[in-house]
Parts: sequence; C-alpha cells; structure tokens
Amino acid sequence: MKKRFLLLSMAALALVGVMTTGCSSENDLTAESQETKLVTLTTTINLDGGAQTRSLDAAGHKTFANGDQISVIYKNTSGQTKPAGVQLDASDISNDGKTATISVTMNDPAENSQLRLIYPAIMTKTPIATDATINDANTIDYYYLQHSQNGYLGTLGDGFDLAVYDGTMNGDQLPASITLENKLAICAFTLKDDKGTPETTDDEDITSHITNLTVNDGTDTYTINRSAGVGPLYVAMKPVTAALTFTATDEDGQHYTKTLSSKSFAANNIYPIGMKMVKSYKTYSTLPVGTLLKLGDQIDLSTNVHINSVQWVETSKAPFTLVRANVVGETVTEAADGTHYVLKDKDGGFHLQENNFLVSEASDGLFVASYNQPNNSYVCCTHVNLAAIDISNLPTEGSYPDKKYYTAHTYDFLYGTLNGDVKLILPSGAAVWLGGMTHHAGEYVSGIECQGSATINLVEGTTNDLTRGNKYAYNGIDIKPGTLTIDGTGTLLASGGGNYAGIGGYGSYAHIVIDGGNITATGGYNAAGIGSDHDSGFGNITINGGNVTTTGGENAAGIGCGFCGGGNSSCGEITFNGGTVVVNAGANFGWGVGLQMGSMDNYSCGDIKFVGGNVTVNGDITTKSPQQIYVNGVSQGYYITASAQSPFVYPIPVTP
Repeated sequence: MKKRFLLLSMAALALVGVMTTGCSSENDLTAESQETKLVTLTTTINLDGGAQTRSLDAAGHKTFANGDQISVIYKNTSGQTKPAGVQLDASDISNDGKTATISVTMNDPAENSQLRLIYPAIMTKTPIATDATINDANTIDYYYLQHSQNGYLGTLGDGFDLAVYDGTMNGDQLPASITLENKLAICAFTLKDDKGTPETTDDEDITSHITNLTVNDGTDTYTINRSAGVGPLYVAMKPVTAALTFTATDEDGQHYTKTLSSKSFAANNIYPIGMKMVKSYKTYSTLPVGTLLKLGDQIDLSTNVHINSVQWVETSKAPFTLVRANVVGETVTEAADGTHYVLKDKDGGFHLQENNFLVSEASDGLFVASYNQPNNSYVCCTHVNLAAIDISNLPTEGSYPDKKYYTAHTYDFLYGTLNGDVKLILPSGAAVWLGGMTHHAGEYVSGIECQGSATINLVEGTTNDLTRGNKYAYNGIDIKPGTLTIDGTGTLLASGGGNYAGIGGYGSYAHIVIDGGNITATGGYNAAGIGSDHDSGFGNITINGGNVTTTGGENAAGIGCGFCGGGNSSCGEITFNGGTVVVNAGANFGWGVGLQMGSMDNYSCGDIKFVGGNVTVNGDITTKSPQQIYVNGVSQGYYITASAQSPFVYPIPVTP
C-alpha cells in the first residue's frame, strides 16, 4: 500500500516568496518505475522549530505551496546511491499550508542504511553517481545558490534556504520522526555610498539602486542580480568565518567596493548588515555625450573595442583609469602637466589609437574627445568631458610662499570644494570650466587668481561659489594684466574681502569681458563689485551678455573704481553691449558706475557706453572729462544722477 509522511510547520524569521520556475525541471526527482522492488514508506517530517531563516507567512508560520519539491537520497541493497523525490500539489496541502502529505517511492532501500533529505530539491545535485558517498560534495548543488539569487526575500525562502536531514533507515522503514536542519546563513545587506565623513547623514542609501552584488569569502563567490528595487539585499550563504569582499553595481553602471575582515556567519541565522561602500569605476559600452570623468576615475567597458578592425582595448584589461599624459611619437608617459588624456589599463599600459586622441570645442561650450579615423568601425570615448577635476582633492603643488597652490590646465572641468587657504591659479592662455565648485578664499588668497588672458566657462545647471571665506581674503576672481573672458549659462557668485573687488584686481592692463552666465559680484569694503580694488587701477570692463548683478563695497562703485584713500583709483572703458545687468551702488559714499564724483583729482575712468542689453543702475554714473557717457552713441556728458529710488534705466523709457 502507498504510505505517506507528514511535513509540519516551524517558527522562524520571514523569507517568503516563490522560487524561479525556470530551474525546477532540472531537479524533478521522480520514482524509478523501471525497478522491481519499489516500496512506499511513511514518516513525519519536521522543520526545525527554532529556525531563524525559514519563510514565514503573515501569521508567523512556515507554509508549503503547490509545486514544492523535496528530494530523498538513500542506499539500495546493492550498495548503490539512489535519488527519489516528491512534488507537492494542492491536494497534498492542508491546515492552512502548515502541513502536507506526500508519497515517496524508494527502490529496494537497504535496511539501516544511510539516508539524506534535501529541501528544497533545487539544491540537489543531478545526476548523483551510483557509487557516490552521501555527503554535501556529492549531493548538494550550490550553483543556483551562487549564481541565481536575486536579492529578494521571497526567492530565498522557497528556492535557496537549504534544509537537510542526515540519518539512517529504521530497519526497512523510514525513521518515525525526521527533523530537517537549516544549513545556510542569511544576510540582509543595506548599502550606503561612503562620502568619507563620519556623519552618517552625508552617506546616501544606495540599496534600492543596486542591480548587482558580488560577495566573495575567499572560497565561494555569490553573485546576486536584480532589478533596482526597495528593501535590503538578501543573500543566502554557506556558514563561514573569513574576510569578505563585496562589489556592487548600481543601475547607472557605477561600481562600489567594500571589505569586511574576519566576519562569522553561522547556519540557521539571519544577519542584518549595514555597509558603507566606496565608489570605484564605472561600466560603459561607449562613453555617451555628457559623460563626466575626472582624472583618476576608473571605468570598465562592457565590450571589446575595435578601431579599423584592430582591437584597441579589451575587457580583460579593465578597469581603465583616466590619466593625463605626454605623447611623443609612440611613447606615452603619464605626467601631471601632460596635454593628452589617455586610458591606462590595470596592467599599466596606455591606450591611444595612433595618438589621435583629439580635443576640440563642442557646441555646448565643453571640450570633447574624438578619434580622427575616417574608417572607424567602432569609436569609444567620443564626446566626453575629459578633465574633470575634483578640487576637494587637488594635488597641490607647493607653497606660495606659505600657501599651497594648484595651477589649472586648459580643459580642466573644476568642481567640488577647496580648502580656503589654497591658491587656485588660472594661467595665461588657459580655458577652464567651472562645473559646481566652491572656494571660499582664506587669508591673503583669491577664489581664482587669473595670471593673464584666459577663459572661464560656467557649466549649465551648476553654481560656482567664490564668495570670500575670510575678511582678509583677496578678490573673488583676481585678474592680472590680460583679459579674462567669462561665458556659459551656469551661475557664478564672487565677493572680495576688505579693499578687494568681487571680480577685478590691481592694474590698468587687466580687463574683463562677460559674454554669458548668471553672475553676482560683490565688492569688499572700499572696492568695486566689478573693477578696481581700493587705491588701485583696473582696465576695460565689457558686458556682452548674461545676467549680471553687481554691488559695490562700502564707498565704492558697483562697476568701476574702488575708493581712493590717498593714492589713485582708475578704470578703463565700461561698455554695456548686451545681457541683463543690475548695478547697485556701494553703501555710504558708494556710487553706481564709473568713479566717485567730487574727488576727481585722484580718480580716472574711460568712456562709459550704453550700446545694448537691459541695464538698471541704482547709483550715480560718472566719468572724468574729457571722457563721456554715451547712450546709443550720443554723449550725455560725464555725469548722470541716479539712485535706488530713481535708477537710470537703459534702454531709456519712451515718454508718452
């Protein structure tokens, strides 16, 4: 007669869900009907009542479901190892899923021989050799555990949370009672992006964005793949005491790493673990338009890259690091002051295709890289913002004389936060992009020191803060002889310390041209918002576009001269060609544009020209004869009275 055995419930921690159905067909264990000594045996099967990792339903009970499989490994009278098994159907399940009755047919089982039960059956190795010893190595398949987990609680509960019974037959019968013991530990990982600060509020929770997690304990590797989702990443593992290495990848291809030393995970337990992970490299198939890389960034490429049918880089060389280099003929040398940007592979090799890693200006004002190969079959790294520099970690170059300094390079894309006492130098001829940087200048330094003619581009959507960090700071932007051009669509905030202009400096051969950007400039005490410092000169000031708001320091101009306290104060021509400009006079004896009326002996200023744009001046507009104030080419003399209560507005409103 057919005998049945009973599976009872257990009390344990919740792991509910459904196992992947695509794997079950490989583990269907059915009775061997071709043999002639078939017997059907009965027993009661118990799941460990103290288990910590088995699935629970809402009422706190482990429940069985239609399709659950259990395998039975035993020895027959010939000494052969044989598998048998059963799959539950709905009619087998009763008592709200807490119990089930199943039938297991065995082929000529030997009396008092070794017996093993494995649940769920997906963890059973197939096929099992007939001469196999009944142990973990020969009967349990960890492949799905290592490769098919998806990080969700439910999948673990029904698919991977291994429970095993090891014992012997009771004569020619199954033991009267069998208890399955849990063999795995469960970890519930919550991951954060380590910002490098002790304050946990600074560390962003990235768990829901992780699509891949790899855990390596030195012996086994577990790879978990899932869609971006919510909640911890649940991972079933063999019991272990070892150092663990973790790598994670988010939905955007960003990789993170972490190492935990000497961790112990015991079977039949669940461990909630929070980890701060450090960003490493990022994976790309190609580098799309707008990709922001900074020097030192590591990247991976998901495919091998061929140019003109010649392999350029291969995935086995990943990760690649973006470095600055000098290129002479076929020789590539990494150098801090190099003018090329190249990929260095993990073995230290450099990757250039005939040295044609060209840099040219893009329509969005950023520089892009391309390969000058007309017959490229595949081009990588096209249209990428190359030299993004995190100024929070600048490789400062020395003392000046007692301040560290960094000299920017053409194509630098500056972002991050810089310590206030570091000099940030923009050399003559350089063109840089400000992409969200902050430098609150400390004592005796400027936010940016421009050493000659150069260009600053303000990146769209970013705010760049060069407001002073100390009352003894110099200019927000200090301009030496030459012309500084500011352009772009981003935002710039600049202010000077006492006696120093927001944007300006010392010297009549220093000029500024503003072509674009959202700019707010504020002078320090006795200094112009845009123009000269206290008792100093400045050159021409030209505004062609952008949205500009400038305010003079106390006793100084919004645009033009700083206060003269016994020396001389001057500026060159001031021209408004375009943009929207609001000029505010400094407090106390400050004025709007030009120089201070009433003390002209020590002041001088060039022509002031209103040619285009929209300009509002909340303060007097003054130059020094024979220079003139021109509105649409027509002289208005050398003095126009204005104030915040009665501003000068250009274009001049038409009187009805």
